[in-house]
Amino acid sequence: MLTDEDVVYLPDIVYCSASGNDLMLDITMPRTTGQNPLPVVIFLHGGGWERGDKASLLGKGSSKFFAKNGFIAFSVNYRLTHEAVFPAQIHDVKAAIRWVKSHAVKYNLDPDKIGIWGHSAGGHLAALAGVAKEEISLEGDCELPGISTEVQAVITSAAPI
Repeated sequence: MLTDEDVVYLPDIVYCSASGNDLMLDITMPRTTGQNPLPVVIFLHGGGWERGDKASLLGKGSSKFFAKNGFIAFSVNYRLTHEAVFPAQIHDVKAAIRWVKSHAVKYNLDPDKIGIWGHSAGGHLAALAGVAKEEISLEGDCELPGISTEVQAVITSAAPI
C-alpha cells in the first residue's frame, strides 16, 4: 500500500457547467501511475439531495484509501435540490462519468474499469447510474454526448433504494 506522500490530490476541477454553475470534482490518485491504466472509483456524497459536498470527510478519506491501493478516485459534486429539480442530479452524475472517460489518457485510467459508490443520497444516485445506462431521459445534455455512462460496479451505503 502507498503512503500519504505517494498520493496526489487535485481539487475543484470543472467537469460541466449547468444552471449557470460550474460543477466540480476532486481527483485523488497515486503520484506515479505506471504504464498500465488504473481502475477508477467515483464517489457521490450524501446529504438528502439538499446539502453535502465532494470534499466531505467520507469523500476525502475514501478517495485517499482508494488512491493508496492503486485506484484513481474522483469525488463529485452534483446540483442539489435547491439548485435544480430531479433528474438534474443524475444528469450531473452521468456528465461526470463521461468526463472521467474522456480524460482516460490524460490521467492514465481505464475507462472500462469504473466503479461508482455513494453514501445516502449519493448511494441512490450511484445505484441509479448503475442501472440506467441505456435510459436516454436520464443522460442530460451537459457535456460530451455520445460517451457511454456505463459503469462496471456499484456500491451503496445507507442508500434509499
